[in-house]
Amino acid sequence: GAAGPGDQDPFCTVTSDGEELAVPVCTFSDSEGEGECRGAAGPEEGEARAPASVDELRAQFGQSLARLAGVRRHNHCDRGLAVLPADALRPPQELLVGNGPLPRVNVEETSSAEFGRAFSRARRPAMLLGAAKRWRATQRWSSQEELLKHYGEVPFKVSEIVAPYACGKPLKVELPLRLYVQHAEEVGADFPFYVFERDLQGPRQPLLEDFEPPAYFQDDLYDLTDYTRAFFPLYRYCVIGIERTGSNLHVDPSCTSAWNTLLCGMKRWVLFLLVIEL
Repeated sequence: GAAGPGDQDPFCTVTSDGEELAVPVCTFSDSEGEGECRGAAGPEEGEARAPASVDELRAQFGQSLARLAGVRRHNHCDRGLAVLPADALRPPQELLVGNGPLPRVNVEETSSAEFGRAFSRARRPAMLLGAAKRWRATQRWSSQEELLKHYGEVPFKVSEIVAPYACGKPLKVELPLRLYVQHAEEVGADFPFYVFERDLQGPRQPLLEDFEPPAYFQDDLYDLTDYTRAFFPLYRYCVIGIERTGSNLHVDPSCTSAWNTLLCGMKRWVLFLLVIEL
């Protein structure tokens, strides 16, 4: 084994003398196999463990934090957005008061057939009122404190790092939710990392019990056959972010329409008419 840059970078496949190596890509996610942050039992079966301190979490997930620190896009403070007054990025007051041009639909007053005819088939966006009234999430997701109380120790995907040379699939970087919030607020970046979790199994399974799709969206085209479901197995996402987080302008990768529910904080959307050329 010749020594070279490969000793410092796990993705490097070329040594200092130009020799190319076939190196299997590792899965460096600190959370894999780490029972403490996944709520697993301690050394003694059934022994209760107190939540780890932030310092303990930082030590345990040090490699993931180091990887995240290397992504300048989500770490720089060039524009100083974090130190702006609290209301600087809020929408204009007239929009907050007048609700804007988006139609409001009360789910208790509009049938599925009416909604389908007026909005789904017409491809018109709308704001639903009362859809989350009976959800458990209205309590569990009602504030940062409540969310961390129930899910603070649960690991969530914060980013995926693509290996150079298309060498293997992207490596998922996970942090316990409590550590993500503490780290993102401490960095104070203009555009912080954004939790966009699509794997809602294992320790994240209880999230699915916190809500149910509104009656308007019970039909699932991808669930018609085993083939269509296998073609698109991941179709639900849990999105969590501190201030200044968000996604870039994009088209849904599967060209589907989506329903989204916001239960805490404020999220600004920019919607374009179908006739507008981008």
